[in-house]
Amino acid sequence: FLHSRTAFEAGLAVTFYAVFLYAYLRYRQGETAWIYAAVSAAALTFYSYSPAQMVMAVLSLFLFISDWRYHWQQRRRLLLALGLAALLGLPYLRFRIEHPGETLRHLTLLNSYWLSDRTPLQKLGIYFGEYLHGLSPLYWFVPQSGELIRHVMKGYGHLGWVSLPLILIGLVRTLRHVRRSEYRLILLAALAAPSGAALVQLGITRALFMVIPAALLG
Repeated sequence: FLHSRTAFEAGLAVTFYAVFLYAYLRYRQGETAWIYAAVSAAALTFYSYSPAQMVMAVLSLFLFISDWRYHWQQRRRLLLALGLAALLGLPYLRFRIEHPGETLRHLTLLNSYWLSDRTPLQKLGIYFGEYLHGLSPLYWFVPQSGELIRHVMKGYGHLGWVSLPLILIGLVRTLRHVRRSEYRLILLAALAAPSGAALVQLGITRALFMVIPAALLG
């Protein structure tokens, strides 16, 4: 409710994330031409918000592994989609060539732990700690004190607590039907959602992608 009424880029990225999930589901249900819409929505998500880059990379990997047999059956269509993805990736490639140090500068501005003197193992430990925190019901349904005040509604969790029983029922149903691609898609979208936020520090704007699979589960 709050972030849909702001001009923060996180809301735009989450919108495109929802479009991607819809288009991919149509593709996976046999309407193979929807893969081009899915690729386009993935690119728009990727470009809208920096944490979305990690989210889309992780989710794309998950979906490639999850549905590889179906992708192989649609390999001709998928090759064309990969060509579209490469075309849409050219602006990012150009940006990386012209500004090779921009990612490092961005992480420096955010004071990311990846640039600290900690060992690689310690950094991975922090990453997975932040990631698991982003999957915790306590983070989503209990009011948080560590968030910036402009990103919270006083006395409310990030998700309404009345939806928790429905989401839990949806989660059980999803796990029971996990062999079906449409259920796996919801589960994988939820698992990918906090992956970008965990690169720096968990925050609602960086983890806002979770609201889409949470709504589908509910």
